[in-house]
Amino acid sequence: MSDESNQSQSDVPIEERQPTLAEKLVQAEKTVGLWSRVALDPALSPEAAHVARNMARSSAAALKLAQKAQQHSESTPNPNPASQVSTIGSDLKTGPNTSIKACSWDGLPAFWTPFEAWALIKGRWEEVNAADVGRNSSLMTSAEFGRTFGSLPPLPNAAFGRASRNSAGPRAMSFSSASPAELAAPGSIDQSMETSRTFSGPSSYLLAAFILAGFAVSAVMALTGDLLPAACLLAATLLSPTASGGAKVVLRTKFTTHTPFSLLFALILGFVSFWLSGFFSLSLSGLSVSGSQWVIIGLTLGFLFAS
Repeated sequence: MSDESNQSQSDVPIEERQPTLAEKLVQAEKTVGLWSRVALDPALSPEAAHVARNMARSSAAALKLAQKAQQHSESTPNPNPASQVSTIGSDLKTGPNTSIKACSWDGLPAFWTPFEAWALIKGRWEEVNAADVGRNSSLMTSAEFGRTFGSLPPLPNAAFGRASRNSAGPRAMSFSSASPAELAAPGSIDQSMETSRTFSGPSSYLLAAFILAGFAVSAVMALTGDLLPAACLLAATLLSPTASGGAKVVLRTKFTTHTPFSLLFALILGFVSFWLSGFFSLSLSGLSVSGSQWVIIGLTLGFLFAS
């Protein structure tokens, strides 16, 4: 009888103790060190070493985010993990976290600069940014974050940049540090991340041309004394990706980069610059538009559709 009772008790599955967040953080620190050592292995090919370096940076970034989550949970205990993560995510949207504030919410950089334009032309966006651990290349996809920390609910996808399922290989707009094989693997990236924009080939050159032209024309206008329209055109050039990214956060909707907010933003800046440069100056012969004003019109329309 006792043997039967012992056997029945042994059949009852014993729940395995789930590791605590502190234990997961210890494992994450080991992961960072492991990838760092792998990246230094001389036997690796340059491509494999590049992936290993990116994985080390991503692991380090995820570790920082998890430590922030732990600090948040210790300061404000919350029995509901989902609401806790939601709170942390909203904090990251406006907080001073250096891994987040340098990236807009649709996978584009926070600001267009000539440096990003050159990276677009070279088609080496990921590698150019890989040297800056605190910026875009250190961000992870939510899938990578979930794989690293197991049952810990991942933060919103937007906090980790964007990845693309482009089988030809994403150029310029992917901030994921996963290898191309991981990006192409079924289920490796959340479905909601498929709305990201990638630029490759002619589109990347076109966008780079608009960026550089925006800086060049605004500089010429400033030198000729048209400071206010130059400032407006410069602002439109710099803030174009931030406007479309901000719309996703405000409206909490999966838009592409062509959002109503970004279109309105570009139109307002465009019309302000037109007005300041005399676009609305009426004469007896009707509306007069100079050659330089047509350049501004073309650039603004270009940003409207290319960015």
